[in-house]
Amino acid sequence: MGPAIGLVLASYAGCNRALTVFWFTVGMAFMGFYYPSIKVNTLDLAPNYAGTLMAIVNGLGAVSGIFSPSLVGLMVPDSTMTQWRLVFWVTFFILAITNLFYLVFGSADIQPWNDIQPPESPDAPESPDSPPKSPSRTPPPPTPTKDVAAVMD
Repeated sequence: MGPAIGLVLASYAGCNRALTVFWFTVGMAFMGFYYPSIKVNTLDLAPNYAGTLMAIVNGLGAVSGIFSPSLVGLMVPDSTMTQWRLVFWVTFFILAITNLFYLVFGSADIQPWNDIQPPESPDAPESPDSPPKSPSRTPPPPTPTKDVAAVMD
């Protein structure tokens, strides 16, 4: 919520550059709490699929970077202070809603789909619950051959 609050407060700083930079800096400083948690959460959820999960999360997050410039261009045609303030309020609500969603439904528990079930190997020991295995169909070991030097004598 820190970045969202910093953005909104910066929009009310008016033309005071120092105060605007201060509020942006304070807001972005709170991103220091956000980034480590989002980067580690995929590892908490599914250590076996953390790379794939991180790719999905980053891919979905990048979608906002594709659409936001066009959306902002539509919201600030005259680039007035009021129009920019609306952009920052929209950003605030998006951050607040997604934050609330994560607080209610988010988790750091390992997910059940993280378990990797290896294929059963024929040499694996039997567990008491497993059905009996069929007899092995491996060929018999080779018979010893005569020494070539002994045959030549």
